[in-house]
Amino acid sequence: MTEQELASMIWDVKETIRDTYSDAEVEDVILPFTLLRRMDCILLPVRNEIEAELAKYPDEKTKEVVLKSLMRKHKLQFYNTSGFTMSSLLAKPAAIGPNFKLYLEGYTDNIKDIMNNFTHEDAENGDLTKIYSRLLRENLLYQVTQQFANIDLSPEQVDNAKMGTIFEIIIRRAKETTNTKAGQFYTPRDIVRTLVSLVLCGKEDDIQVPGRHFSIYDPCCGTGGILTEAKKHIEAEAKRAGRNDVKVILNGQELNEKTYAICKADMLLTGELMSGDIEVGDTLANDKFAGKTFNYMLANPPFGVDWKKIEKKITAEAEDPNGRFAAGLPSTNDGSLLFLQHMISKMDADNGSRIGIVLNGSPLFNGDAGSGWSNIRKSILERDLLDAIVAIPKCLFYSTGIATYLWILDNKKPESHKGKVLFVNAESQEEFAELLQKNLGQKRYSITETATARIVELYRNYENAEMTLGGETVPVAKLMDREDFLYTKVTVERPLRDEKGEPVLKKGKVQPDSSLRDTERIPMKTDIDTYFKDEVLRFVPDAWMDRTKDKVGCEFPFTKLFYRYKPLRSCDEILAELTALDKEMEKELANLKTQE
Repeated sequence: MTEQELASMIWDVKETIRDTYSDAEVEDVILPFTLLRRMDCILLPVRNEIEAELAKYPDEKTKEVVLKSLMRKHKLQFYNTSGFTMSSLLAKPAAIGPNFKLYLEGYTDNIKDIMNNFTHEDAENGDLTKIYSRLLRENLLYQVTQQFANIDLSPEQVDNAKMGTIFEIIIRRAKETTNTKAGQFYTPRDIVRTLVSLVLCGKEDDIQVPGRHFSIYDPCCGTGGILTEAKKHIEAEAKRAGRNDVKVILNGQELNEKTYAICKADMLLTGELMSGDIEVGDTLANDKFAGKTFNYMLANPPFGVDWKKIEKKITAEAEDPNGRFAAGLPSTNDGSLLFLQHMISKMDADNGSRIGIVLNGSPLFNGDAGSGWSNIRKSILERDLLDAIVAIPKCLFYSTGIATYLWILDNKKPESHKGKVLFVNAESQEEFAELLQKNLGQKRYSITETATARIVELYRNYENAEMTLGGETVPVAKLMDREDFLYTKVTVERPLRDEKGEPVLKKGKVQPDSSLRDTERIPMKTDIDTYFKDEVLRFVPDAWMDRTKDKVGCEFPFTKLFYRYKPLRSCDEILAELTALDKEMEKELANLKTQE
């Protein structure tokens, strides 16, 4: 069965519980039960062997030691000592309630922690009955257990990638049912593949180093798709190089408890967390990886995330010169650049780090010189961290069709990249995407693997590039100096004049007229005095600059860089089209009258 077919089969359970659970609550049943069934299927091939071995040791403490040894032997990070499976629970319908309780309590502590996050309760509470208590009261527990027991989620039939996709499809359906943005919980795989390929581009030599360890971090990891894709990419490169000793350590933090539970469970089920960890909590307010650095960091933070509730804490940290947000603060209705600053604070100064982050258009240009937005961008350029910004096609996300950009940062740039920033315009849907047969929410297009390879090649070449679009040769990559994005905002004053039109003096100094005050944004590469003479004094001879108010600003005018002028159609052409439409309408009206 395909991912869609299996997801549909699982989602059909909602028909059984629809009168007991609202649309918003359906996932409270489907997600944990899907996880329980997946764990059943993973343990099934080794369960008899482990149970037989444990039966030899009646002492509970000895059993614990033996179980840990057996889990290491079979490369398991979890187990269930209850003796029950979903299928065996069905043998005694009358005892389904107490037996289900024993079944859940039989799991190792790491799984019980995960299951608690499905109940909206504190994980330390330990009351797992909330997962099934309403089903039991409504006499639905047996039926739901039976439905899940009939779904084959064994690793032989459903590999790890497929299982992750199934979870994402279920989440998307649940969120669409309640008009919630599912995109905040996971990122489409085509975007993940492109982001990961860009971040790891040029690092093939590092991957081939014997015994090399790589740490990967996602501060808003959702269901963990970006982390697992990055690991898969590194392992594929290592395999091509004939290396099997490369170790990838995954780490992430997620705010939403249910999404965290799915992510951590998936990592445990697939053995991804042998060294790293997934934490739950607000990354911006409570960094669970404080003081740690990572080789690679990738993220798709929620677009326009509001951080007003934690404003005091963020502001306090911004006032610390060594704090994560010392460069500046964006407006409280969009915290995307807070996530970027958080990731920058975790760059490894000695061994180097690369960052890939998905952002909308606001961080490119929001905020004037001196604002938090501008200061953050300026700080990134001053430290020469920004390596590239790639525009990708619209309508790639499940919950929005807005323009999106992939930012790539590197604190160990190669010599050819230093002091430079590459802008890649891969917005063309015709050239860099394909139309889906069926829309998935607002997702109408997908980036093909071929398109990803083309985007990566443009980045790898790191030079100006053109291509033919619509019969016209247009730029698709521009290599810029970092100074190209900086400007000085200069205050221009004009004299305050009295009733006779004479300048007002105070202590022999001409006073400025605040109502005539203006500003000029002068590119960093332009001499300010020359610009003022040619562009201001030439038209306003009595003006002067107040250089004490100078502010250095920074913005990335992506649209302006790749703007293509399209001449307006002539009046004759428009008139001819309107005339043709009139004639066609008259013809249609005449046909209607004839039919009458």
